[in-house]
Amino acid sequence: MKNFTQKWRKATGFSFAFFLIALLFLLVGFGTLGSVRSFGRSYELQSKKTADAKEPCIVFHLTAPKTKNEDGNETDMNVRLSNVYVNLGSVYTTAENAELRIARGYSTTGSYTGNLDAKIKNVSRKAVPDEKKDDKEEAVTTDGAFNWVAPFTLTDSWKGRPSSYPYVKLTARNGNVLINEIVFVAEVYDKDDAGTGKYVVLPAEVDASSVLPSEDALKQARAVVDSQRMPTFAQTSFFRFGEDEIRTLMTVSEIRRGGLYVAGDVYDGDTAHNSLSLCLATLGTLIFGTSPFGLRFFPMLASFGILVVGYFFVRRLFKNEKAALIFSVLYALAGLSLSLAHLGAPVILGLFFLLSSLAVVYRYYENGMKKASAVYALPLAGAGILGALAILCNGVFAVPLAGVVALFIAGAVKEHRKGRALLDKAIEAAEAEELAVAGEEKAEKSENKAETPARQNLRKALGDYRYKTSAAAGVFGCSLLVGAFVLSLLLAIPVSYAFIKLYSTPSSTSMNLFNVAWKAFSNGFTGSAGANYNFFLKIFAGTGSVHAVTIASINPMALLAGLCGVAFAIYRIVTGIKNKLGTDELVRVLVPLVALVLCVVGAAFAAGGTVFVLGAYVFAFVLVGGGAETLAAESGKAQKAVKIASIVSLGLLIALFGLYAVFTFSIPLPEALLAKIL
Repeated sequence: MKNFTQKWRKATGFSFAFFLIALLFLLVGFGTLGSVRSFGRSYELQSKKTADAKEPCIVFHLTAPKTKNEDGNETDMNVRLSNVYVNLGSVYTTAENAELRIARGYSTTGSYTGNLDAKIKNVSRKAVPDEKKDDKEEAVTTDGAFNWVAPFTLTDSWKGRPSSYPYVKLTARNGNVLINEIVFVAEVYDKDDAGTGKYVVLPAEVDASSVLPSEDALKQARAVVDSQRMPTFAQTSFFRFGEDEIRTLMTVSEIRRGGLYVAGDVYDGDTAHNSLSLCLATLGTLIFGTSPFGLRFFPMLASFGILVVGYFFVRRLFKNEKAALIFSVLYALAGLSLSLAHLGAPVILGLFFLLSSLAVVYRYYENGMKKASAVYALPLAGAGILGALAILCNGVFAVPLAGVVALFIAGAVKEHRKGRALLDKAIEAAEAEELAVAGEEKAEKSENKAETPARQNLRKALGDYRYKTSAAAGVFGCSLLVGAFVLSLLLAIPVSYAFIKLYSTPSSTSMNLFNVAWKAFSNGFTGSAGANYNFFLKIFAGTGSVHAVTIASINPMALLAGLCGVAFAIYRIVTGIKNKLGTDELVRVLVPLVALVLCVVGAAFAAGGTVFVLGAYVFAFVLVGGGAETLAAESGKAQKAVKIASIVSLGLLIALFGLYAVFTFSIPLPEALLAKIL
């Protein structure tokens, strides 16, 4: 009883430690994920075509905010227009820059004067090497898509009262542009007409006469002022999107726009992810708005899910709470587990589904299926669906999923042999019972008796032998293959809105759902390859005197621990074969080692290869837990040395995590300091 109590307290202590780690990981992850400030719906502003009699535009009517005077009556605030901020979406042209123009007017019927032009970098356009640039070229606002910019330099004559020139006209000069939001900001002046340094957003309303005479067109145009709030220009990924996220948002915006398209538009977007990744990215923006938090919500949730599923998987794999706790510590402090979630790469969801499928299949390998019934087959059906979902995040997940299928086959063979052994025993028992009963008197008595226990056991063993393995294979195989096929077609419906624009002509497309599903699957193999993965992967870089640089990198101590885990696995396999260790003991290290190798293979050529690199680290950390469990069985000086090394390693792991935190969590630093560090 005393030993049981000690073991229970020890297990409870490990469980509490994991709960604390998981809670901190969840709070830190979501707390630093990004802003929830969204810019609302979007509107496509078209440029003038040759056949157009009038240049398309949007006219805004500006008014001063209201305030109460000393008498308690409402009056206009004393403000001066200070700046015009714009948030652009996709640029539907091959031009290098998107060109916008604003002009001001006293009335909608009069002429507009004071034209101000702006050029904003078109991120859809691929960089052309050795392209000649004009030294006197106008300044171009960079990082323009889906991030707030201030492209117009307002002259003193522009910075007047809203009542002086209450109308502002916006036009696109060289191609159609998706406008997410435009905000007019004014500085507050005191009674002596001196600037106070305080700024407010001017109320802006779309003038109906400037839009095509249609209620739908006017409703769409009003989207550019449907989320009026003061923009934030902090140069950190907490408020701004990185380059990869911008390309994902291009696709997401087309999915959300549905079948809306304009003839002649040139579309661009994400070509690295399968349909489920894009659908979940779209769902995140629908729930939380088109904001950093909305885009990164599901990737962060998946990263947290990997921590939880990995903990219970390691605990089952090595039958040790300490091994599972070591895995969770390494994963939480590895750096990549948080930084890749902050990247907003939805393909990380595939890693979560892969690990979950592996955990369920390993449980089947270990325990088999209790009965050949639908209830006991449900876990295998879930494992198949999870594997299908992994592929629907990125097609290359089919490579590591092959290892999961191999483990299932090994489990099915084991179950079949176990059933054969039980059947043989049942046959022997039944035959022995029959031989023990002899004589006509027994035969006469047995006619009125129920089926003997030995016969019942034989019938049950025969049924299990015949149906258990086939039922498991049928359920797992059907849920994996049929699930992947059916779900790919269902998810192809929303994705088709974007893919038809990316790969076909929307007005007369030849793509059907099968084409879309295949294209989404093959994108994982044909997108930007992940073979050139750098130890420091820059996923965001701001501009200005104070800005942040966000880097996805592995904690060096976690890397060293992962290498030790791989070394342990190889040593364990070699010594296990030499000492004729049981198959189940070898499988414990073979499963994560093979998964690690397959993830490395996937990372070598997959689009979004960094997530497969994270997968390799995850399975390396699984092996570290197993190695620690083996070393814990040592005694004497060896155990003491391991304990000291573990404490020192944990201290270095935490210290390096803190050192890298400035780049993991996108903390702004002075430009001079960043130059010295990087």
